[in-house]
Amino acid sequence: MSIFSSADITRFTLQGEEDFAQKCKCISTRLVIPIVAGTSTYTLSDTILSIQQITYKGTRIDPCGQRELRDAQLSGTQSGRPYQYIYNNIGQLKVQLFPVPDENIPDTSTNLYKSPDIETFCILEAWRTPDGSSFVIPSYIRRRLLKAYVMKELYSIEGKGQNLKSAKYWTEMHEKLSEDYKQLLNDLHNKPRNLNHGFDLRQTFKKAPPVLPRGRFGIGVDY
Repeated sequence: MSIFSSADITRFTLQGEEDFAQKCKCISTRLVIPIVAGTSTYTLSDTILSIQQITYKGTRIDPCGQRELRDAQLSGTQSGRPYQYIYNNIGQLKVQLFPVPDENIPDTSTNLYKSPDIETFCILEAWRTPDGSSFVIPSYIRRRLLKAYVMKELYSIEGKGQNLKSAKYWTEMHEKLSEDYKQLLNDLHNKPRNLNHGFDLRQTFKKAPPVLPRGRFGIGVDY
């Protein structure tokens, strides 16, 4: 009989995945914001960690602070096609579109990564929390990272399976893997690619001097 229950293992697995996703945002999603004419403020899903971008019928709308809106002497009640969204001083997990939409756009989407949906809906692209099945951290880091997290938590539980020495080992292992994987993801997804060779090809490879075909170097002369 196992010392640790499967319920604890499952709980710590999801907990470890959420912990990493909070520290290093790496799970992206797209959602439709159903637009109602005359309504400017919309509540987002509680799975959203931060907004990457919002597009309105295929056009990106820019983030704007509440103070910038006031400095521009705008009331925020003008209606029309939105070109900005307010992200602060409106409550948690809420965005305010400006100008206020003057049309209804219900969510009847099928594929938010292709046309015609991109040109039809108001789409939120954001970092989100994992759910352990459909939305998970990248597979090439998931197994080792979550194993370290689960082991450190299991060995820390009071009872027959408690082993503080092992818990310390797996805690240090988890911290190391977390830092390594955060750096890896940053390099893979955020670091600019070097598309240049880094040296001048014209200086490295010079054209060879022209050579006449063999046997045609002129007429031989006896001295």
